[in-house]
Amino acid sequence: MAACLYRFFPGWIGSLVALGCLIFLWVPARQRLKAPDVTVGLGFMLIIVGGWVLGEVGVSSWRGAVIPGLLSVMAFGSVLLNQPFTTSYAKEMSGPEIWGLPHFLVVNQILSLFWALLFMVLFFFCAALSVSGGDHPFACWIVAGTFLLAGFRFTAWYPIWHEKRFVGHLKDKTSGYAVPPG
Repeated sequence: MAACLYRFFPGWIGSLVALGCLIFLWVPARQRLKAPDVTVGLGFMLIIVGGWVLGEVGVSSWRGAVIPGLLSVMAFGSVLLNQPFTTSYAKEMSGPEIWGLPHFLVVNQILSLFWALLFMVLFFFCAALSVSGGDHPFACWIVAGTFLLAGFRFTAWYPIWHEKRFVGHLKDKTSGYAVPPG
C-alpha cells in the first residue's frame, strides 16, 4: 500500500497515511497487537521520522527495505528468545489442549525461522533495488507479494505435514489435532 502512495506523495506522507490505515484497522478489531503489527507500525514511523529529518531524497534510498528488515530482525529475535512470533497466530487456530505439547513449539519455531529467512531475503532484494539507484517500487511489491503468498502456503502446509510425519500416533480422530496420550 505504501509503495503506491509513494508515487503520489513524498515517502513520509505515504507512510503516515499507511500508518493511519493500520491504526484504523487495529482499533476496531480490539485484538491484542502481535509482534508483526507493532514492527510494521514502527517501520512506518521510522520512515516518517526519516522523511522529516533527511528529506525525501534521503528516505527514498532506503524506505523499501525498512519494514522487511525490521520484520526479519523481529522474527529471528523471536526464535532466538524461544518465543516464536507465530505462536500467537497458532493459538488462535488451535485448541488449548495442544499448546503445551513439544511439537507445538517446534512447529512454531520452524515457521518463525522460515518467515525470518523470507523477510531477510526480501530485505536484501529491496535494499539491492534501492542501492541500484532505480525507482522500482512495484518490483519490490511484486516480489513481496509473491513471498507473502509462498509464506502463507508454507504456513498452512507445514503444521499438517509435521503432524502426519512426527506425531501421527497421537492423533485424536475426532478433533484432528494431536493431543497428549491418556
